Amino acid sequence: MRIPLIQSQFQQDEAWMAECAEVAPLSSSDEVILKDTWNKFVAWKHIGMEAFAERLYIEEPELLATLQSLGDEVEEIFFGLCDLAIRQLQPHTEQLGREAVCPVHVDPRVEWKTLPEYARWFADIGVKPHHWDVIRRVWLWSFRTSFILEEYETIELSRGKRSAFYRFFTRKIMAPMFDAIVSLKEALSSMKEAKRLWEEGVGLHTAPGSEWVHQLVAERPEWNHFFASSDPEAFGEALFSTIDSAVHQLDDEVSMFSSLREDSELFTAWDVRACAFSALPDVLVDFVVEDHQTVGAQALRTFLRRVCTIVSLPVRRNQKIFSKAKEWLELMAQECHWDVQQLQRRLDEIAEELRHTGTYTHTTEELS
Repeated sequence: MRIPLIQSQFQQDEAWMAECAEVAPLSSSDEVILKDTWNKFVAWKHIGMEAFAERLYIEEPELLATLQSLGDEVEEIFFGLCDLAIRQLQPHTEQLGREAVCPVHVDPRVEWKTLPEYARWFADIGVKPHHWDVIRRVWLWSFRTSFILEEYETIELSRGKRSAFYRFFTRKIMAPMFDAIVSLKEALSSMKEAKRLWEEGVGLHTAPGSEWVHQLVAERPEWNHFFASSDPEAFGEALFSTIDSAVHQLDDEVSMFSSLREDSELFTAWDVRACAFSALPDVLVDFVVEDHQTVGAQALRTFLRRVCTIVSLPVRRNQKIFSKAKEWLELMAQECHWDVQQLQRRLDEIAEELRHTGTYTHTTEELS
Protein backbone atom coordinates (compact mmCIF):
# COMPACT_ATOMS: atom_id res chain seq x y z
CA MET A 1 0.00 0.00 0.00
CA ARG A 2 2.98 2.32 0.45
CA ILE A 3 4.00 2.50 -3.21
CA PRO A 4 0.77 4.14 -4.50
CA LEU A 5 1.01 6.68 -1.67
CA ILE A 6 4.55 7.63 -2.65
CA GLN A 7 3.57 7.76 -6.32
CA SER A 8 0.63 10.01 -5.49
CA GLN A 9 2.86 12.35 -3.48
CA PHE A 10 5.37 12.44 -6.33
CA GLN A 11 2.65 13.37 -8.80
CA GLN A 12 1.34 16.07 -6.49
CA ASP A 13 4.84 17.49 -6.06
CA GLU A 14 5.18 17.62 -9.84
CA ALA A 15 1.87 19.48 -10.08
CA TRP A 16 2.94 22.10 -7.54
CA MET A 17 6.22 22.62 -9.36
CA ALA A 18 4.40 23.05 -12.67
CA GLU A 19 2.08 25.62 -11.07
CA CYS A 20 4.97 28.04 -10.55
CA ALA A 21 5.29 28.57 -14.30
CA GLU A 22 1.55 28.95 -14.79
CA VAL A 23 0.82 31.60 -12.16
CA ALA A 24 0.39 35.09 -13.61
CA PRO A 25 3.23 37.55 -12.97
CA LEU A 26 2.87 40.41 -10.52
CA SER A 27 1.96 43.88 -11.73
CA SER A 28 3.47 47.05 -10.29
CA SER A 29 0.31 47.69 -8.29
CA ASP A 30 0.49 44.13 -6.92
CA GLU A 31 4.03 44.79 -5.78
CA VAL A 32 3.03 48.02 -4.06
CA ILE A 33 0.25 46.25 -2.15
CA LEU A 34 2.64 43.51 -1.06
CA LYS A 35 5.33 45.94 0.09
CA ASP A 36 2.86 48.12 1.97
CA THR A 37 1.28 45.15 3.71
CA TRP A 38 4.64 43.63 4.56
CA ASN A 39 5.99 46.85 6.05
CA LYS A 40 2.99 46.95 8.37
CA PHE A 41 3.47 43.27 9.21
CA VAL A 42 7.13 43.90 10.09
CA ALA A 43 6.10 46.12 12.99
CA TRP A 44 4.33 43.12 14.53
CA LYS A 45 6.67 40.46 13.24
CA HIS A 46 7.23 38.67 16.56
CA ILE A 47 3.50 38.12 17.08
CA GLY A 48 2.90 37.28 13.44
CA MET A 49 5.82 34.89 13.01
CA GLU A 50 5.15 33.12 16.29
CA ALA A 51 1.59 32.45 15.16
CA PHE A 52 2.92 31.38 11.76
CA ALA A 53 5.30 28.81 13.28
CA GLU A 54 2.71 27.41 15.66
CA ARG A 55 0.14 27.03 12.90
CA LEU A 56 2.73 25.52 10.56
CA TYR A 57 3.50 22.68 12.93
CA ILE A 58 -0.20 21.98 13.43
CA GLU A 59 -0.85 21.91 9.68
CA GLU A 60 2.23 19.83 8.83
CA PRO A 61 3.67 17.77 11.72
CA GLU A 62 6.43 16.50 9.42
CA LEU A 63 7.95 19.97 9.51
CA LEU A 64 8.15 19.83 13.29
CA ALA A 65 10.57 16.92 12.98
CA THR A 66 12.51 18.75 10.26
CA LEU A 67 12.76 22.13 11.97
CA GLN A 68 12.38 21.56 15.70
CA SER A 69 16.12 21.44 16.38
CA LEU A 70 16.30 25.10 15.28
CA GLY A 71 14.06 26.25 18.10
CA ASP A 72 12.74 29.80 17.78
CA GLU A 73 15.15 30.53 14.93
CA VAL A 74 12.58 29.00 12.57
CA GLU A 75 10.57 32.21 12.87
CA GLU A 76 13.59 34.37 12.05
CA ILE A 77 14.56 32.24 9.06
CA PHE A 78 11.13 32.36 7.46
CA PHE A 79 10.86 36.06 8.19
CA GLY A 80 14.25 36.69 6.60
CA LEU A 81 13.28 34.67 3.53
CA CYS A 82 10.04 36.59 3.01
CA ASP A 83 11.67 39.93 3.75
CA LEU A 84 14.36 39.33 1.15
CA ALA A 85 11.83 38.25 -1.49
CA ILE A 86 9.53 41.22 -0.81
CA ARG A 87 12.35 43.75 -1.01
CA GLN A 88 13.51 42.38 -4.34
CA LEU A 89 10.18 43.30 -5.92
CA GLN A 90 11.06 46.96 -6.39
CA PRO A 91 14.71 47.27 -5.35
CA HIS A 92 14.95 50.90 -6.44
CA THR A 93 12.53 51.88 -3.67
CA GLU A 94 14.87 50.42 -1.06
CA GLN A 95 17.38 53.19 -1.75
CA LEU A 96 15.05 55.98 -0.68
CA GLY A 97 15.69 57.75 2.59
CA ARG A 98 12.00 57.68 3.43
CA GLU A 99 11.81 53.87 3.40
CA ALA A 100 10.10 53.13 6.70
CA VAL A 101 11.70 49.84 7.65
CA CYS A 102 15.30 48.71 7.26
CA PRO A 103 15.58 45.34 5.52
CA VAL A 104 16.72 42.37 7.54
CA HIS A 105 19.53 41.66 5.12
CA VAL A 106 21.45 44.81 5.95
CA ASP A 107 22.43 42.91 9.10
CA PRO A 108 25.85 41.28 8.47
CA ARG A 109 24.90 38.44 10.81
CA VAL A 110 22.30 37.17 8.34
CA GLU A 111 23.81 34.08 6.78
CA TRP A 112 21.89 33.89 3.50
CA LYS A 113 22.02 36.88 1.18
CA THR A 114 20.11 35.50 -1.81
CA LEU A 115 17.00 33.43 -2.42
CA PRO A 116 19.01 30.59 -4.04
CA GLU A 117 21.10 30.36 -0.84
CA TYR A 118 17.96 30.06 1.25
CA ALA A 119 16.56 27.54 -1.23
CA ARG A 120 19.61 25.30 -1.17
CA TRP A 121 19.60 25.28 2.63
CA PHE A 122 15.91 24.37 2.82
CA ALA A 123 16.41 21.61 0.25
CA ASP A 124 19.39 20.25 2.17
CA ILE A 125 17.49 19.92 5.43
CA GLY A 126 14.66 18.04 3.72
CA VAL A 127 11.85 20.53 3.03
CA LYS A 128 9.84 19.03 0.15
CA PRO A 129 7.46 20.53 -2.46
CA HIS A 130 4.36 19.43 -0.52
CA HIS A 131 5.79 21.16 2.56
CA TRP A 132 6.01 24.41 0.62
CA ASP A 133 2.35 24.11 -0.31
CA VAL A 134 1.54 23.99 3.41
CA ILE A 135 3.95 26.84 4.16
CA ARG A 136 2.21 28.97 1.52
CA ARG A 137 -1.20 28.17 2.98
CA VAL A 138 -0.08 29.11 6.50
CA TRP A 139 1.66 32.26 5.23
CA LEU A 140 -1.59 33.41 3.62
CA TRP A 141 -3.48 32.50 6.79
CA SER A 142 -1.09 34.71 8.79
CA PHE A 143 -2.20 37.72 6.78
CA ARG A 144 -5.90 36.85 6.66
CA THR A 145 -6.04 36.62 10.45
CA SER A 146 -3.92 39.72 11.07
CA PHE A 147 -5.45 42.84 12.57
CA ILE A 148 -3.19 45.11 10.49
CA LEU A 149 -5.06 44.68 7.21
CA GLU A 150 -7.10 47.44 5.65
CA GLU A 151 -10.14 46.80 3.50
CA TYR A 152 -8.31 46.82 0.17
CA GLU A 153 -5.82 44.22 1.46
CA THR A 154 -8.60 41.98 2.75
CA ILE A 155 -10.32 42.20 -0.63
CA GLU A 156 -7.07 41.31 -2.38
CA LEU A 157 -6.53 38.26 -0.16
CA SER A 158 -10.10 37.10 -0.80
CA ARG A 159 -9.22 36.59 -4.47
CA GLY A 160 -7.53 33.32 -3.50
CA LYS A 161 -5.15 31.95 -6.12
CA ARG A 162 -5.54 35.13 -8.17
CA SER A 163 -4.44 37.36 -5.30
CA ALA A 164 -1.11 39.16 -5.33
CA PHE A 165 -0.18 37.38 -2.09
CA TYR A 166 -0.73 33.89 -3.51
CA ARG A 167 1.04 34.67 -6.78
CA PHE A 168 3.95 36.33 -4.98
CA PHE A 169 4.61 33.34 -2.76
CA THR A 170 4.25 30.90 -5.64
CA ARG A 171 6.47 32.72 -8.13
CA LYS A 172 9.01 34.43 -5.89
CA ILE A 173 9.49 31.93 -3.08
CA MET A 174 8.23 28.50 -4.11
CA ALA A 175 9.80 28.61 -7.58
CA PRO A 176 13.41 28.99 -6.36
CA MET A 177 12.75 26.43 -3.63
CA PHE A 178 11.60 23.91 -6.25
CA ASP A 179 14.60 24.72 -8.45
CA ALA A 180 16.89 23.90 -5.52
CA ILE A 181 15.06 20.63 -4.85
CA VAL A 182 15.45 19.59 -8.49
CA SER A 183 19.14 20.57 -8.49
CA LEU A 184 19.72 18.57 -5.33
CA LYS A 185 17.99 15.53 -6.79
CA GLU A 186 20.13 15.75 -9.93
CA ALA A 187 23.32 16.18 -7.90
CA LEU A 188 22.49 13.10 -5.84
CA SER A 189 21.55 10.95 -8.83
CA SER A 190 24.95 9.21 -8.70
CA MET A 191 24.81 8.28 -5.02
CA LYS A 192 25.38 4.60 -5.78
CA GLU A 193 28.80 5.53 -7.15
CA ALA A 194 29.32 7.99 -4.28
CA LYS A 195 28.62 5.23 -1.77
CA ARG A 196 31.18 3.00 -3.47
CA LEU A 197 33.80 5.77 -3.36
CA TRP A 198 33.09 6.39 0.31
CA GLU A 199 33.38 2.74 1.29
CA GLU A 200 36.57 2.25 -0.72
CA GLY A 201 38.14 5.42 0.68
CA VAL A 202 37.24 4.56 4.26
CA GLY A 203 38.70 1.09 3.80
CA LEU A 204 42.14 2.57 3.10
CA HIS A 205 42.43 3.94 6.65
CA THR A 206 42.78 2.14 9.96
CA ALA A 207 41.27 4.96 12.06
CA PRO A 208 39.46 7.22 9.57
CA GLY A 209 37.50 9.11 12.23
CA SER A 210 40.60 10.55 13.87
CA GLU A 211 42.80 10.64 10.75
CA TRP A 212 40.54 12.96 8.76
CA VAL A 213 40.26 15.49 11.58
CA HIS A 214 44.06 15.65 11.81
CA GLN A 215 44.06 16.43 8.09
CA LEU A 216 41.42 19.08 8.75
CA VAL A 217 43.45 21.00 11.35
CA ALA A 218 46.59 20.63 9.23
CA GLU A 219 44.93 22.15 6.16
CA ARG A 220 42.82 24.67 8.07
CA PRO A 221 44.74 25.85 11.16
CA GLU A 222 41.86 28.11 12.20
CA TRP A 223 40.04 24.97 13.32
CA ASN A 224 42.48 24.63 16.21
CA HIS A 225 40.54 27.48 17.81
CA PHE A 226 37.36 25.40 17.88
CA PHE A 227 39.12 22.54 19.61
CA ALA A 228 40.95 24.65 22.20
CA SER A 229 38.84 23.24 25.02
CA SER A 230 37.66 19.96 23.52
CA ASP A 231 38.91 16.78 21.89
CA PRO A 232 39.22 17.05 18.09
CA GLU A 233 39.51 13.30 17.65
CA ALA A 234 36.22 12.75 19.45
CA PHE A 235 34.59 15.27 17.11
CA GLY A 236 36.12 13.60 14.07
CA GLU A 237 35.03 10.14 15.12
CA ALA A 238 31.50 11.31 15.96
CA LEU A 239 31.01 13.05 12.62
CA PHE A 240 32.58 10.22 10.66
CA SER A 241 30.34 7.69 12.38
CA THR A 242 27.27 9.82 11.65
CA ILE A 243 28.18 10.15 7.97
CA ASP A 244 28.97 6.45 7.62
CA SER A 245 25.61 5.56 9.13
CA ALA A 246 23.83 7.96 6.75
CA VAL A 247 25.64 6.49 3.74
CA HIS A 248 24.36 3.05 4.66
CA GLN A 249 20.78 4.32 5.08
CA LEU A 250 20.49 5.82 1.61
CA ASP A 251 17.73 3.40 0.66
CA ASP A 252 15.55 4.63 3.52
CA GLU A 253 15.57 8.43 3.55
CA VAL A 254 13.06 8.67 6.40
CA SER A 255 15.26 6.60 8.71
CA MET A 256 18.36 8.44 7.53
CA PHE A 257 16.91 11.85 8.38
CA SER A 258 15.65 10.58 11.72
CA SER A 259 19.09 9.26 12.63
CA LEU A 260 20.81 12.45 11.51
CA ARG A 261 18.52 14.61 13.62
CA GLU A 262 19.06 12.39 16.62
CA ASP A 263 22.84 12.41 16.19
CA SER A 264 22.93 16.16 15.55
CA GLU A 265 22.50 16.98 19.24
CA LEU A 266 25.89 15.37 19.89
CA PHE A 267 27.71 18.15 18.07
CA THR A 268 26.72 20.87 20.52
CA ALA A 269 29.43 19.46 22.81
CA TRP A 270 32.15 21.14 20.74
CA ASP A 271 32.72 24.86 20.25
CA VAL A 272 32.42 24.54 16.47
CA ARG A 273 30.34 27.30 14.92
CA ALA A 274 27.55 26.23 12.60
CA CYS A 275 28.96 28.16 9.64
CA ALA A 276 32.24 26.25 9.97
CA PHE A 277 30.51 22.98 9.10
CA SER A 278 30.28 24.18 5.49
CA ALA A 279 34.05 23.68 5.13
CA LEU A 280 33.92 20.01 6.10
CA PRO A 281 32.60 18.36 2.90
CA ASP A 282 35.64 19.43 0.85
CA VAL A 283 38.04 18.09 3.48
CA LEU A 284 36.15 14.82 3.75
CA VAL A 285 36.08 14.32 -0.02
CA ASP A 286 39.82 15.03 -0.15
CA PHE A 287 40.29 12.39 2.52
CA VAL A 288 38.39 9.53 0.85
CA VAL A 289 38.52 10.28 -2.90
CA GLU A 290 41.50 10.71 -5.21
CA ASP A 291 39.74 12.08 -8.30
CA HIS A 292 37.44 14.92 -7.25
CA GLN A 293 36.08 15.57 -10.74
CA THR A 294 34.07 12.38 -11.18
CA VAL A 295 30.29 12.45 -11.01
CA GLY A 296 30.43 10.16 -7.99
CA ALA A 297 32.81 12.47 -6.13
CA GLN A 298 30.57 15.46 -6.83
CA ALA A 299 27.53 13.54 -5.61
CA LEU A 300 29.43 12.58 -2.47
CA ARG A 301 30.36 16.22 -1.83
CA THR A 302 26.71 17.25 -2.18
CA PHE A 303 25.61 14.47 0.15
CA LEU A 304 28.24 15.43 2.74
CA ARG A 305 27.16 19.06 2.52
CA ARG A 306 23.63 17.96 3.25
CA VAL A 307 24.67 15.82 6.22
CA CYS A 308 26.84 18.60 7.66
CA THR A 309 24.00 21.10 7.27
CA ILE A 310 21.58 18.88 9.19
CA VAL A 311 23.95 18.01 12.03
CA SER A 312 24.80 21.68 12.48
CA LEU A 313 21.18 22.72 13.17
CA PRO A 314 21.31 22.31 16.98
CA VAL A 315 24.63 24.16 16.95
CA ARG A 316 22.90 27.03 15.12
CA ARG A 317 20.13 27.01 17.71
CA ASN A 318 22.54 27.19 20.64
CA GLN A 319 24.56 29.96 19.00
CA LYS A 320 21.44 32.07 18.52
CA ILE A 321 20.28 31.52 22.10
CA PHE A 322 23.73 32.33 23.47
CA SER A 323 24.03 35.45 21.31
CA LYS A 324 20.74 36.80 22.63
CA ALA A 325 21.64 35.85 26.20
CA LYS A 326 25.00 37.59 25.88
CA GLU A 327 23.40 40.76 24.54
CA TRP A 328 20.91 40.79 27.40
CA LEU A 329 23.47 40.01 30.11
CA GLU A 330 25.88 42.69 28.93
CA LEU A 331 23.10 45.23 29.35
CA MET A 332 22.20 43.79 32.73
CA ALA A 333 25.84 43.82 33.81
CA GLN A 334 26.00 47.55 33.14
CA GLU A 335 22.83 48.26 35.08
CA CYS A 336 23.76 46.01 38.02
CA HIS A 337 27.44 47.02 38.05
CA TRP A 338 28.79 43.52 37.54
CA ASP A 339 32.52 43.19 37.09
CA VAL A 340 33.98 41.47 34.04
CA GLN A 341 34.62 38.22 35.91
CA GLN A 342 31.02 37.97 37.11
CA LEU A 343 29.67 38.50 33.60
CA GLN A 344 32.05 35.96 32.10
CA ARG A 345 31.24 33.42 34.79
CA ARG A 346 27.54 33.69 34.03
CA LEU A 347 28.14 33.42 30.28
CA ASP A 348 30.24 30.30 30.83
CA GLU A 349 27.42 28.78 32.88
CA ILE A 350 24.92 29.46 30.10
CA ALA A 351 27.23 28.03 27.44
CA GLU A 352 27.71 24.87 29.47
CA GLU A 353 23.99 24.44 30.09
CA LEU A 354 23.25 24.96 26.40
CA ARG A 355 25.73 22.26 25.45
CA HIS A 356 23.96 19.75 27.66
CA THR A 357 20.30 20.73 27.34
CA GLY A 358 19.86 23.09 24.38
CA THR A 359 18.44 25.75 26.69
CA TYR A 360 19.29 27.55 29.92
CA THR A 361 17.54 28.67 33.10
CA HIS A 362 17.35 32.30 34.19
CA THR A 363 18.52 33.17 37.67
CA THR A 364 16.26 34.98 40.12
CA GLU A 365 18.31 38.13 39.64
CA GLU A 366 17.83 38.01 35.87
CA LEU A 367 14.07 37.69 36.25
CA SER A 368 13.65 40.39 38.88
